[in-house]
Amino acid sequence: MATLDFNAHDVEPTAVFDPLPAGKYLAAITLSEMKPTKAGTGSYLQLEFTVLDGACKGRKVWDRLCI
Repeated sequence: MATLDFNAHDVEPTAVFDPLPAGKYLAAITLSEMKPTKAGTGSYLQLEFTVLDGACKGRKVWDRLCI
């Protein structure tokens, strides 16, 4: 097993995880994956969007669409 010399208390957080303000955003789907439901009786499409412009450029948004 590898030994890591890392203490999270020594590192300042680099990102704020506040929700995006309400509004419309230009975004692109940057990841997508079909996954089975927990019950195994269906599937859903998991999506990751990346905001392309404005004050929130680079922020990520996730959604799941039941298929």
